[in-house]
Amino acid sequence: MFGVTVDYTPVGSGVPIQITGLWKEGAEDEPTSPGRYSIFQVQNSDIPGGPSYGDLVHESTQGTFIVSHIGPDANGYSRLTLRENA
Repeated sequence: MFGVTVDYTPVGSGVPIQITGLWKEGAEDEPTSPGRYSIFQVQNSDIPGGPSYGDLVHESTQGTFIVSHIGPDANGYSRLTLRENA
């Protein structure tokens, strides 16, 4: 994992914001690497209203992804599973 800055577009806003989080290519149980999924760990307070299903995440070298799963923790962070927006 490494820290990256992405353009994060919350559902319904259409206006991207820049946030930084930890990026990991691939997800558990994917048969190939790199696969269609990535993991992005974010601080919830960096996203107005917190992360939501369907939000868009664009990273300059990885492409554009859709938030498909949100795994919040008790410390104000979430582990987002991102699916390639193909």
